[in-house]
Amino acid sequence: MAHGAAPARARVHRVHRRHGGSGARFRPGVWRDADGLPVRVHARRARARRQPRGLAAGARPEGARRGQCRAERLRAPPVVNGRGGFTLVEVLVAVIVLVGGVLAYIAGAGVVSRMVGRGRMTTIATEAAAARLEAIRRQASVRAGSPPARCGALAIGPQSESVRGVTLSWSIPSTGRVRPVVLTVSYPVATGTATITVETALSCD
Repeated sequence: MAHGAAPARARVHRVHRRHGGSGARFRPGVWRDADGLPVRVHARRARARRQPRGLAAGARPEGARRGQCRAERLRAPPVVNGRGGFTLVEVLVAVIVLVGGVLAYIAGAGVVSRMVGRGRMTTIATEAAAARLEAIRRQASVRAGSPPARCGALAIGPQSESVRGVTLSWSIPSTGRVRPVVLTVSYPVATGTATITVETALSCD
């Protein structure tokens, strides 16, 4: 029996070499290489995957497609939202520009308001001065006294009055054919008090 077994093993050995083997010796369940070291071989037949009925050749099952779609979604870049936004630096710059514009507007409005107020008071002072000078001229044209003469009805000396927040002061000399009159008008402004001086002359001959 041992004599007949040797040729069988030799045939297996030759067949293995013919099909690309390395010349290892055969033993049931064990292969030995050329150096005599055992090499265990596990031969498994590849099981063909069963495809669902009605699935075309080369087509992927529904589960595989779902898995592929999910993997593609995971690998896909994130979709950028169409709504734009602002960074913190942009917001701070916008706030600074807005505050600067508001402060400039307030400062400009203050300057304009002061100029308007000053112009209004200047107009009032000019009108008051013109009205007072006209009243003095009317008084100078009246003949009074004994004998009647021009400037006889004038109030002599320094005088003053206040009209609509404006202070007027003037002085009329007591003698002279031509009497100089100096009228001073004072009115308040944002920086203090402004003064207008008007000079005229009265004929008293």
